[in-house]
Amino acid sequence: MGPFLVLLSKNPTDSQPEYEMYVIDQSLDTFPENHYRIFNFSDRRMAVQLAGQEMLLSRTQSQIVPYSEDHEAWLKVAAENDKEGWLVVTSSSHAVGADSRTTIFLIDIPPSERDPDPLGIVVRKMREQIVEDEFGVKHVQ
Repeated sequence: MGPFLVLLSKNPTDSQPEYEMYVIDQSLDTFPENHYRIFNFSDRRMAVQLAGQEMLLSRTQSQIVPYSEDHEAWLKVAAENDKEGWLVVTSSSHAVGADSRTTIFLIDIPPSERDPDPLGIVVRKMREQIVEDEFGVKHVQ
């Protein structure tokens, strides 16, 4: 078991506790090389298309998806919206190399004075290289 990724996520306004903690197994057995792991930390459900696979993710759900064979994938995300139905909030190409894995976080844009109810999201990516030592054992670098 392990290594582990520990995440703190701010709960919706006026929720207790203020933050929720998630401990996620980041071992190569659970999250192998040449895969994406996408997390939804938005307060809305997200319809996601990544590397040709479609998924529906509620808050804090995740899914692991293999890299595409050509090492380039489109990430398309639509957010559920009470007023407007489903809105496309991002669509972008993501190139990846071999011997890596990529974690993607979908996060709501925080409200501001200029936009008190933003519809968009922020996409954060974390790519890790996978290396093999002289004994043939793979490690995350």
